[in-house]
Amino acid sequence: MEARRSSRLARVTRSTVTVRPTSAAGGTAPAVLNAANEEAVSAFLQGRIGFLDIPALVGEALAALAAAPAGSLEALLAADTDARRLTRHLIDRPHGTTPA
Repeated sequence: MEARRSSRLARVTRSTVTVRPTSAAGGTAPAVLNAANEEAVSAFLQGRIGFLDIPALVGEALAALAAAPAGSLEALLAADTDARRLTRHLIDRPHGTTPA
């Protein structure tokens, strides 16, 4: 049982490596990560995407939305809104296409 669990953990860890630099990026990046993750997990729970699509979508959102200084609540809320909008767009795009 333990080998099976650690094997699954290793797969998940490898697939999420793209989101680790977020803490170092600082600013609005953690808000982008959180918002994109929430939208992707919601789509997964609705059966709209696969589990391994979650880290890919979060990574795309982080790459597309540059981290800005988080000098105010408004900046963080704007980053959250932008990340949710982008992630929903990425989820709804036709399968197999890349963002413009």
